[in-house]
Amino acid sequence: VALGMARREAEALAPFARVLVRDPGEEARRFELVVAAVEELVPRVEAVSPGLLYVPVEGAVRYYGGEAELADRVAKELDRVAGGRLGGDALIGVADGPFAARWAAGSAAVGEPLVVEDTLAFLSRLDLTTIREAMGGDEMIDTFRWLGVATLGDLARLPRDTLASRFGNHGV
Repeated sequence: VALGMARREAEALAPFARVLVRDPGEEARRFELVVAAVEELVPRVEAVSPGLLYVPVEGAVRYYGGEAELADRVAKELDRVAGGRLGGDALIGVADGPFAARWAAGSAAVGEPLVVEDTLAFLSRLDLTTIREAMGGDEMIDTFRWLGVATLGDLARLPRDTLASRFGNHGV
């Protein structure tokens, strides 16, 4: 059984397991501890949803002596809150902008913050499916794949006139 697995599949593999219903209110209440811990280090924290925060780190990076030092400090603070596991189950990513930071965190390992040195190179390697939420589905991604576009870097290298001829002038 793994995270994200369909409920029926998980129940078939582990019929003895008890399935709990998500409680968003409880998740938010528990996540407040994490938000408060990070706010002790960096005062401006944006809680996007339980489990996801964005933290503008410009001033804190100077104060703590660098991005890696700040990320390590956050991991240690979350370790304190989680009770003895470095960063708890937190995935910490540092990059230019929220989108890149979210994918940096998604690429990090528990207890090993990922600091992206070259955000453009990092994003260029990502598969197109990373933009699924922003694009509202798979139809546009399928069209890009048909054009031979597999990564965000491929998309960035497409000539704008190719995009305009395929999709019209709709701000692509």
